[in-house]
Formats: sequence, C-alpha cells, structure tokens
Amino acid sequence: MALDDFDFLFEDLFQYYDDNGISRIFLFQLEPFMLNSDIRHVPPRITQRLIAFHDEDNRPDLAERVIWHIDPDCLDINQAITLCQNYQLYDALIYVYTRAMRDFVSPVVELLGLIRRVQQYRKARGQASPTSANYLDEQAIEPVIMNSYKIYPYLANVLTGLTYPSEEPLPEEDAFQAKNDVYTFLFFGRSNIGEGGKLVLTSDEENGIEPTYPYVRLLLRFDPEAFLHTLDLAFEDAYLNDQTRSVSRLVIIKILLEILSSPGLSPSEITFLNIFIARNVPKYPQFIFTFIPPSVLHSILIGLAEDPDSSTREDRQLAAEYLLSAYTPHESGRILALFKEAGFYRILRSWHQQERQWSPLLLTYLQDPDMPSTAIFPSIQDVLLLAERFNKGILPRELVATVFDSLPTLLLTNIANTAALLDKHLPSAHDRALETLGPNADHERFVYLRYLLGPPLGGEDDDELVPLRQGGPSTHVSPSLRQLYISLQCRYDPSSVITVLRYLPRDFLDVAQVTQTCEENEVFDGVIWLIDRDGDPRKALAKADLFDKQLSARLADELTSSSAEAEENVRRWLHALESIAQTATSICLERSQPGSGMEVPLEDVWFQLLRSEIDSVQRVAGCCSLEALSPSEDTSPGRTHVQLERETLSALRSLVQRTFASLMSVSSTKAVSFPRLFKRLVGSASKGHVSKGTLYTEFRTILTGMLESFRSEGDMLVITKHLVDRDLFGTIEQLAHERVKGWAPSQGACYSCGEAFFSIKKPPTEGEPEPGSVPIVVSRTGAIYHSRCLPPDLYANHSSNVQ
Repeated sequence: MALDDFDFLFEDLFQYYDDNGISRIFLFQLEPFMLNSDIRHVPPRITQRLIAFHDEDNRPDLAERVIWHIDPDCLDINQAITLCQNYQLYDALIYVYTRAMRDFVSPVVELLGLIRRVQQYRKARGQASPTSANYLDEQAIEPVIMNSYKIYPYLANVLTGLTYPSEEPLPEEDAFQAKNDVYTFLFFGRSNIGEGGKLVLTSDEENGIEPTYPYVRLLLRFDPEAFLHTLDLAFEDAYLNDQTRSVSRLVIIKILLEILSSPGLSPSEITFLNIFIARNVPKYPQFIFTFIPPSVLHSILIGLAEDPDSSTREDRQLAAEYLLSAYTPHESGRILALFKEAGFYRILRSWHQQERQWSPLLLTYLQDPDMPSTAIFPSIQDVLLLAERFNKGILPRELVATVFDSLPTLLLTNIANTAALLDKHLPSAHDRALETLGPNADHERFVYLRYLLGPPLGGEDDDELVPLRQGGPSTHVSPSLRQLYISLQCRYDPSSVITVLRYLPRDFLDVAQVTQTCEENEVFDGVIWLIDRDGDPRKALAKADLFDKQLSARLADELTSSSAEAEENVRRWLHALESIAQTATSICLERSQPGSGMEVPLEDVWFQLLRSEIDSVQRVAGCCSLEALSPSEDTSPGRTHVQLERETLSALRSLVQRTFASLMSVSSTKAVSFPRLFKRLVGSASKGHVSKGTLYTEFRTILTGMLESFRSEGDMLVITKHLVDRDLFGTIEQLAHERVKGWAPSQGACYSCGEAFFSIKKPPTEGEPEPGSVPIVVSRTGAIYHSRCLPPDLYANHSSNVQ
C-alpha cells in the first residue's frame, strides 16, 4: 500500500501463497484492510476466494460483511447472488443487484416471490382444519415474513432516488433509471416477465388467474397501510411531475380507483385506499384534482364517513378534512349526518362555527370522546362568547335550552367548572343545576356551592383546572342556597366553617339561622365564634361552658361503656373539645389586648374559660378507674381500656395547660392576679360533685403544670440573659481590642474631619506634591489624618508617633 504496488500484491504475492496452499492466510490478513475501506478495489478472483472460504466455514454473516464493504465491480456476481439467496441475505442481495448490476427490478421480483409464499401460507392455514398439520412450520415462515416486508422501504428509497438501505443519494442517472424501471414494472397492467424469461406471478394458486395490475394488488393486499405510505413518499418526488411519462400521479390515482371499484377487496384495503386518495387529490391540484370527477370525490368522502372501523377514525377524519379543503360536496345535510355518525367532530365543529349554528357546535364538544376533559369548558366558554357577540350580547334561546339539557353531562365532567360557567353566563340556572344533581348528591352540591361561595381553592379541583374566582363570593346565589352551603360545610368540612364565615360578608347570611345550623350540626366552635362576633364574649364563653359540659358528659359515658365504637367516639369528642378550647382561648386573648374595649373584668373572662375546662377534666376523671388516675404506666401488651382513659385525661389536661400558657403570654397586664385566679378556681371546683381525692389530684396536676410553665419562662429568661451578656461582652472586648490597634477609616476618610482622601494613582515627584493634594499622616495606632487635622497631642513627638 505504501509503494502503491497493488499489481505485485494481488498478482505475484497472492500467487506465491496460493501455490504453496496457504492462500487462506493471505486472504484473512487482507480482509481487515477491505473492511476498513483502506483497499476498495480487489480483483474479483481474490474476493471470490475470500467469500468462498466464509461459505465453506458456514459463516454467511462474514461473507455478507465482505460484500457490503467492497466495490460492487470487484464481486463475482453469480457467486454473490447465489450465496445471498441460499442464506436469505436480502439486504446484500439488493446491494448486488442495484450497485453491481444496475438492476432495480430484480429485487422487487425476489421480494414479491417472498410475499406470494407468505400469502399462500396464510391461505393454506386458513383453510386447514384444527387437527391437520400446518401448511408450513411457523418458525420457518417467520424469516420469510420479515424479509418480505423489506420491499416497502426498498420501494420508498428507490422511488425517491436513494440507495437501499443506506439511504445515500443515487447518482442522478441511476436514480432516473431506477424510478423509471420500478414504476414501469409495478404499474404494468398485467403480469410481467422477470429474470430467466419467466412470468412473475402473484396468484395464490400456481395456475390461478392473474388480475389486472397484479403487483399493485399484491402489495396492497399484503399490507395496504405500508404500501400506500410508500406511495405517499413517492408522490412528493419531482419525477412524477412530468405528465408525459407512462406513469404519473394521475395515472397512479386512476389505477387505485380502478382497484377500489373492483370486488374482493378487504375492508382495510378499502379504508386505506380512500384515505390515500382523499389526502393526495387536494395536495396536487394541478396534477390530480382537476382531472377527477366530483362524483368520484363524493363517493370517496361518503366512503370515509361510512367506514365502521373505529381504529382508523382519526385518520379518516384527517383525510376528509384534506378533501373538503378543495371539494365542496352537495347533499350537505346527508353529509353532516354521516359525519356525526362517524364521529368526525372536528369537521362538524368547523362547519357549525362557519354557519353560526351555536347549539350543534356546543354539542360537538360534549359528544366528542377524544376531546380532553380539560379542554371542554374553555371550548364551551368560547362558544357562548361567540354566540353573545353575534347576538347583541344575549345568548340565543335555543342555546340556553341546549345548555340546560346538557347540565347532566357538564356536571358529570366537572362540577366546579360547571358552576363557574353558569355563574358567568346563566346565573339564574344555579337552582336548576343543583336539582339536576339528584336527591342523593349532597357532596356534589357542596362542591358546587363551595366554588361559588367559599374561599378560593387555588384554581384546582379534582385534578381539573378550574378558573380562579375573583371578587369575593358570588352574588347570584339565592339566600336559601347560601344557607344550604353553610349546612353542607358543617357536614363535610366542619374544621373550615370559621374560615368560611370570616370570608363571607356579615350581611350575606342570616346570623341566627347560621348559628342554629352550626349548633344542629355540632360545629360548636362556629357557634362560639358567631356569638363573639356579635360583641358578647361572656355569652360566647358561657356557650363554650355549656358545650364543654355536654361533650365531657359524652366522654364519661363512652369511657364507662363497652361499645366497639367507644374509641372512635372518644377521639371525636376530644377533637370537638379542642376546637372549642382554641376558639374560646382566641376570644380571651383578643379581649386581653390593650384597647380592646372590654367591659367585663379580664380576670373573670379567663376564670370562666379555665373553670369550664377544669370542670371537664374533673367530670371525666370522676368516672375513670384508679389505675387510669395513677401515675404508673400500663405495660400490659395490647391496647387496654385503662390506656384509653389515660390518653383522654392527658388530652384534657393539656387543654388546661395550653390555656394557662396563653394566659401567661399576656401576663404583662396587671388585670389578672394569678394567686387570686387560682384560689377562685379551687374554690369553684370544691363545690362540685367530685371526690376530694380526685379534686386534689387534678389541682395538683394543674398547679404543677403552672409552676412548670413559670419555671420554664424563668429558665428561658435566664438563658436569654446569659446569651445577651456573653454576646455583649464579646462585642465590647472586640471593640476595645480594635481601638487599641487602631481602625482603618471607612471609605478612606480622615479620622478627625471625616473628609475623604484623594486617590493617588502614582507617587509624586519628590518635592512636588500633586496639585490639590494634601499630605496624610498615619499614627502608630493606625488612625489616618490629613496633615492639617493632626491632633495637637501628636505634634509633641511627631517623629515617634506618626509616619
């Protein structure tokens, strides 16, 4: 290679090896250079020997690799074709035919033969009985099927001027020859003669009758979608622009129309033929559309609509849209009915919008199964806006009726979105929408009314995008529905009732009725909050005391019962007591703030709250067992009744402790005396119907908790004092240290007068200071002065104190 003396390499040297019977060594050393394309031109007699060695070794894959990497002129064509046919190396076979022989039809003949074998196998298998042997073994037919499908990418490449399978552009002359030869062969009206002078047959029977255009029919029957996709690609090539050639786009369309009108086609063939024709006729108007009769286009359009295959519905609808872009059909009423039955809703929407048929347009969004649920309501909103715009701002009566009739579907799709839609366009329809939900749909009514009246939820509901409501609660909701919403809120989300009441304007609801509703639904904190909002905190706390008595009595009953639901009920009542305590404590805290205008003594308010909570603890403790009151822990396995009693008492006691902690947070006021308050609480509790032992135990726990709170506060103050002292000491120490060192002035300013120094970019010439500059003096402590600002005490020892 270095000497460029390939004659010696392939003639003399190879002959020496061959004469001594070791040509295999020579060939296997040469092969890597061939595979790396370092040597492209090798005499055919040498490549023939190399391929023969791989054939003898039963390694057709290595032989195929050599065929791929060598110049086609260097191959023994007969040897290569025989090898590829024997081992079914069809990619290499096509390469030999097309690149070595410039024969673009023989690969089609070879692959058509495979397709025919597959079709014969399928027919024989369909006719065979379950007990008979298979016509051809499944494992044997699988590679035949795979290889036969190579005809479609081969045709796609050849008809667009590319090599197969590399898809590199063919030389212009070869590309033209390939297209001309393949088109002429494929679209020949009868069976053609192939290699060896034999007819290329397509019939399943050996002596069967050949139809017209047999090769197009065979390719179409084998896989209509793949074949017509291949033609789609071929139609885009400029070769077919020349109408004078024997094969053009119009000729191909007419051949396909003739095949379409013939009997015996499968439903899939009819479907894909209709799709192909409908898509390509308007795409090439100057070549096809002007030459196709309208009656043919009309039948194609009806065929697309009447096709029952649901799997191709979207493809058929797209093809119909293509066709309608160039062709306007008559019998529009019949066509629309067919489109509706076929589910071509996209076409229907375009049609109805153009004709301003608002009611049918709205229904297309609701009836389309492919319409995303997130797009339904924005689309309906657009329809309503368009209808209002073209009808002087008023919705047409028939459209309103359509919306009413569609309420079940709208509500089923998304309740909150339906509420938003009606509130904007049909606010009088809220009552009707809620009636549409049915008698057993209270939760759905709650979702509907919560969107209209409740605080905004962030624009999301049930994984659906919901328009964020602005401007407060809807004013289109009747008072009865407002009251219904509060009732449903109490049932389905009682913890947010106070939040809702804060959000709604005061004059929006009947307060007395809302209070009664909250009490009936046992939303006790809501009742207390409403009474306090009316300006009567003592009445609110009295109501809290009444609720505490009721709930603590229920707790005592549950703890003494042996029902299976006891634990669940205990947790329920404890949660209610916590809500009451939280609301009542917030009332006391609000009244404890300066300027709150509290007419009742502050100590009485806190006494009333604490007495109520302590009474609850005592009431429950009075019915608990001695084991529950004892401080020891229960170590028995499993959950016991004593453990439930202990947990209940612990939760109630923690309520009292939290209330004391809240009271301590406002203890700066002198209106509350803790010793007097504690004495009043003890005196009030001693009058109750609780044993002295229980009373002593409870107040010992309460007093211990109070003292712990005081001790914790004191400890926190001590810790804070130590932290502040330590930080302050460290800061002062650093300040003193820095003052001794001398601080650099901030931003280059004089330590005495604070005036900034001039920036000196280069040292001045000795004895010639810069114009406008002032010498600076640096003291030994690090302070910097203008020379004119040097303190008098530094003049005394100028040389030793300054630099």
